[in-house]
Amino acid sequence: MRFLFRMDLTAYLKKAHGLLRRVAASRRLPYAMLFLMIGAYFLVLASTVLNEYNMYWYGNFDLGIPDQGIWLLSRLKDPYLTVRGLSLFGDHASYIHILVAPLYWVWDDVKALLVLHTFVLAIGALPVYLIAKRKLGGSWSPLVFSFIYLMFPALHYSNMDQGYHYESFMVPFMLFGYFFLLEKRYNLFYGLSFLSLICKEEISITFILFGVYIFFMHDRKVGLVTTVGSIVYLLLVMNVLMPAFNQEGAFYTGRTLGSFGDTLTEKALNAVNPFFIYNKIFTAKNAEYFFDVLFPVAFIVFFDFKSFIISGSFLLNLITDWPYAHEIRYHYVTPIIPVVFISAINAVEKRKKDKVVVWGLLALIVSTTLVSNQIISPDPVKFTDYRRILFNIENFDYVSEENQGILDVMALIPRNASVSATYNLVSHLTHREKAYMFPNPFRVNLYGIDDKGVHPDKDVDYVLLDMRLVQDEEREHGSVSKVTTSGKYQLVREYKYVQLWKKV
Repeated sequence: MRFLFRMDLTAYLKKAHGLLRRVAASRRLPYAMLFLMIGAYFLVLASTVLNEYNMYWYGNFDLGIPDQGIWLLSRLKDPYLTVRGLSLFGDHASYIHILVAPLYWVWDDVKALLVLHTFVLAIGALPVYLIAKRKLGGSWSPLVFSFIYLMFPALHYSNMDQGYHYESFMVPFMLFGYFFLLEKRYNLFYGLSFLSLICKEEISITFILFGVYIFFMHDRKVGLVTTVGSIVYLLLVMNVLMPAFNQEGAFYTGRTLGSFGDTLTEKALNAVNPFFIYNKIFTAKNAEYFFDVLFPVAFIVFFDFKSFIISGSFLLNLITDWPYAHEIRYHYVTPIIPVVFISAINAVEKRKKDKVVVWGLLALIVSTTLVSNQIISPDPVKFTDYRRILFNIENFDYVSEENQGILDVMALIPRNASVSATYNLVSHLTHREKAYMFPNPFRVNLYGIDDKGVHPDKDVDYVLLDMRLVQDEEREHGSVSKVTTSGKYQLVREYKYVQLWKKV
């Protein structure tokens, strides 16, 4: 009996071993696991952003503004943003909107942008896998990089930064482009590089440096075309395209480099002044930012630092005067993400001859990634906060009774009516030609360039106010009284703290 038992056990072990070997050798299983991870990320983040949007957390600037412009494009109308006081293309050189606009032919809801935004960032795990597979070989170790990518805190913040951020498209574009560069499929690389450039004007800086890297490390002709093309495109945007859509052209350069000097000469001299740049870069805020971006990958980029320094956006964020660019919590970190993973994969590739070292480095990065998820990532996606994650998934696109009541008030506003609403409510009302962020149009505020915008319509049909957000300043300036006590408007509906006024 013991002999038979041992024979049966041995046979079972051999069968199990054979099955495990077949599973490990399967070419489809790693891809199945990859898409399972991508699907899990998409489900968690899409449910989170939709539920936060339904709580009126996503307002005008990062959602209402692009939404109105894209909706107008989808209706083949002039994309002049009444919510901003600028043309859509006078705000940023984000011509990617033209390709996004047809989405509203299928799903005419701002939520389509939030879902697309999440999908675009999630799918970046696929080119990460392909690059790692091309560089390291095998089918399983590249999955580690895809896992790290999907758990990357900067990715989470980019996804959840209260809206839809068009520079996010460059993450998969640049990663896929780099993969096709490795495959020597240069036409696809050029096409994806161009798509990256039209996401936002600052992406040109990264691709200027990217071309230099390609020149020395891959192909001189391709590198030269990439750098020269990016320079030409940047000059075209700064001197021709943006001035065509607003009177001051690329006005954000003042916000970015304002402290470099008042004149072009002063800016140029300070840009090459090592003491000036040192004081700009080495600050406590930048040290925290540096840690938050690179600790999740165990600072491994320093093993291949030459590929990491192609991140022009990282350098720009370190020296800019714009305070939000020095924090991982905002979308300004987005263009750095593909560069981090290109350099991290390259760093591990240098040690690929020693499998023990490779798996040791991967284990280290997974460890720092898991720790980072707890100490850096936003709360709704920390894996220890699984109750909140499960609630969001189980209540996908959840609207509470109170928030539904506010939506019912909004439903009283006709689609062709003009409306002014407080910041948190604007993005629910921007599928129309005239929408404003209160106190506009009653008083110019955060409108146009440096509040120099001129309202195309000094009056609106409806005013929707969240009275919790009406500041004392607005009461002092009389913006509220122009609605509530002027006699020009009558109260149509009041629900809790929200008031809807209609022009008499």
